[in-house]
Amino acid sequence: MATKPEPEHYAVRHSDALAYMTSDSPSGFLVESEIAMLGRLGRGRSRKARILGRIAAVLLLLPILLGIVLQVLQMI
Repeated sequence: MATKPEPEHYAVRHSDALAYMTSDSPSGFLVESEIAMLGRLGRGRSRKARILGRIAAVLLLLPILLGIVLQVLQMI
């Protein structure tokens, strides 16, 4: 069975993480990894620590999410 070739950015992401994160091309993988961080914060600790960790993560993600919304609104 033939496989689809991997996109160029996929190889860059796995070979040199720093170059990938600081590259000029925007990537959805960065936002996905930031959102995945929400589920890992405070794991194994008390309920209060998990809730506070998730609130902190949301506050850290807020500028990214607002930037995305503003860009979408500018395109409309």
